[in-house]
Amino acid sequence: MGVKRWKFLDTNRELRAVTSARVIDLAGRLQVKLKMGDNPLLTTSMQQLDKCQEALESIAPRGSSAAVAQIHFDAAFILYLRAADLHESASMMPAILGTVRENLPPGDLRRVAVEDIANGAAAKSIRGDTPLTESDRETVLDALAAANQTRIDKSLRIRSFVRIVSVVGLLLTLVAIGVAILTWRNPGQVPLCFVPRNEQGKYYTVCPLNAYPGGDPAAPAWLAAGPADYLVVEIIGLVSAGLAAATALRQMRGSPTPYNVSLVLAGLKLPTGALTAPAGLLFIHGGFVPGMPALYSSAQIIAWAIVFGYAQQILTRLVDNQAKFLLGHSKDAHKSEDESAALA
Repeated sequence: MGVKRWKFLDTNRELRAVTSARVIDLAGRLQVKLKMGDNPLLTTSMQQLDKCQEALESIAPRGSSAAVAQIHFDAAFILYLRAADLHESASMMPAILGTVRENLPPGDLRRVAVEDIANGAAAKSIRGDTPLTESDRETVLDALAAANQTRIDKSLRIRSFVRIVSVVGLLLTLVAIGVAILTWRNPGQVPLCFVPRNEQGKYYTVCPLNAYPGGDPAAPAWLAAGPADYLVVEIIGLVSAGLAAATALRQMRGSPTPYNVSLVLAGLKLPTGALTAPAGLLFIHGGFVPGMPALYSSAQIIAWAIVFGYAQQILTRLVDNQAKFLLGHSKDAHKSEDESAALA
């Protein structure tokens, strides 16, 4: 019942299904070998698979449970390879080599050793010799464990990043709501109003939702300010930030990690846009933009709110770049280093 209750929160069903399928495959192999005779390594491997299955069925946050399940599966697989005969371990070399190359840089001595062993194993198989020695297998498994640890470390860094961005987005949302409530109750304290001149040279006051045809350039601003001015401007900034988020997400690559980075990035942009829209209008109102005259209509104020809401992209771009670094920079670096080594 608990699992069903949380199922709608599971945004990583495919990743969890892949892990579950690998658990079933490895469990079948273990059962066959255990029928042939008891082996402490195989028994421990089966225990790790049981813990992996428990993590997959856990009602804990789905990202965390999927990562824990992967850790237990990696441990079970290494124990299985350590208990297997050398020919079976050699048959796993292509998959192991792929994992090592994906997670360890080209200059890593463990990766270099695995590549040399893989090349030597292929040559020995052609001659009909035993492809691996016990020493070779230990070297390969040590490199595999390091590669798995590197992948888990990357996943943990992404999890920490997602949590930080989520907390910041929540705090900005609370700030935006607080600003809307305070300005609703006290619309004249810091009004988003401007006092331009009309064609006859007379002053009048214009706000996002109201105008006041007063003659004093200083007095009428608080009279024309309405309780919904900030709220409307924040909503416009939020919508504009949503458009910017859709554009930015187009450039984000997917991630095999169980953490939805793109979603939290979009969640950060929305409240940021809701705050940058009124903040930008206040900058214009305060004369911080050189050469910018007073806005002369509500439509112009709304238009600038759209611009400033979209401009939150300038502030959140650093967060986007950090997300790209965590998701793909290491892999791209390995690829570029591989290409450089091939050219050399």
